[in-house]
Amino acid sequence: MKKNYKSDEEYRRALAEFVLIEEDLREKVLWQRTLLKFIDVRFQTGVQVSDQEIENYFNKVVALAARAAHPGQTPTLDDYWDDIEAKLTGDRANQEMEKWLGEARKRTDIVYHDEVFQ
Repeated sequence: MKKNYKSDEEYRRALAEFVLIEEDLREKVLWQRTLLKFIDVRFQTGVQVSDQEIENYFNKVVALAARAAHPGQTPTLDDYWDDIEAKLTGDRANQEMEKWLGEARKRTDIVYHDEVFQ
C-alpha cells in the first residue's frame, strides 16, 4: 500500500484524508481480496468460452474497433485472443454471479428493525 506514495508522510496524510487507520485499510483490502477470490472460485473457474464465441466477438466488435482506431492496419484474431477470452469469461462469470444473487435474494427474508434506524 505504501509503495503507491512517495513518502510515509504522504501515505499517512492519505489515510487521514479518508478517515482510516492502517488496520482498517488492511481489513478492507483483505475483505475485497477474499470476495474477489470467492467470485473467481465460485463463478469464473467453471466458465468456458468456445473458440467460436471468441471468433464471433472478434469479428463483430474487436476487428471493427481496431480498424477504426488504426486505419490501414489489419487486426488479427491471434493478437486479441487472450483479451477476448478474458473479457467473455469475465462477462459470463458476472452473469452467473448476478443470477446466483438474484436467486439468493428470492430465498432470503429481510427483517427490518425500526429501532436500529432511529
